Amino acid sequence: LIVSSSSKDLETFPEQIASTTTEVQTFDLLTIGGEAMLTIRTSYTGNDADYQRGEFARNSAETVQKNYQDYYANLYPDITKWEDLSVDDDRKDNVLIVQEKYKIPSFWKPSESDPQIMRCEVYPQTMEGYFNVSKSILRTGPYRLSYPVDYYHHVHLHLPEDWNIQAEDEVIETDFYQYEREVKLVGKEISRFTHYKTKSNHIPSSHFEKFVADHDKMMDNLSYQLTYNKTIAEAGSSKTPGLIVTIISLIVSAYLVFVLYKKYNPKPEL
Repeated sequence: LIVSSSSKDLETFPEQIASTTTEVQTFDLLTIGGEAMLTIRTSYTGNDADYQRGEFARNSAETVQKNYQDYYANLYPDITKWEDLSVDDDRKDNVLIVQEKYKIPSFWKPSESDPQIMRCEVYPQTMEGYFNVSKSILRTGPYRLSYPVDYYHHVHLHLPEDWNIQAEDEVIETDFYQYEREVKLVGKEISRFTHYKTKSNHIPSSHFEKFVADHDKMMDNLSYQLTYNKTIAEAGSSKTPGLIVTIISLIVSAYLVFVLYKKYNPKPEL
């Protein structure tokens, strides 16, 4: 009911403005075992853009930069700023884009059991809060959801050499939330896509057990690791020239046998 002398009837609130957040992380890996150059581009629309504007208005650029860097330092302790954070604010279309650039000197970690094995990890920290839910399944009331949420997270790993991975594709969808995950390899780039959306502001108690099981699965799939065995890689590299020579020798031998078979026609002795 609008407080006005000219208003006597109830008014309907307009529907909540649709909003999305799309975060794209790009890791440029120049060498195996070397540093990683990380670029993060996050695009906010609708209410998400309005919320981020408020955060920037309440804090100085230096404070925001430090807070962002400290946030990623939880995963990469030696992360350093590569370039200053930049903000592109399109108020007409209500789109706010934040870009960050960092260096991660110790992106690759040696295995404790075998120093010849190295690993690196990517982890969408910004999605953890959506997946790490209450584990108490003995509920008699509804469970509150963050709503509306429409979050896209992309990771691109630009590798210095060819890699073998298993492609992945998974969808979990109910009347209350939607989850999509995909991993694929194109050339020397591994891409990992995750999308999470809430369709309701709560989960009924009757659906809570499945909700917990689904979100535990989402949480388990949050981290993604690459493993590199230097011993196997060096062995494969040393065998490559010999393998090429062997293949060429087989081809030449087959050709000589073919020629001999077709052209060799000795005269019989009388």
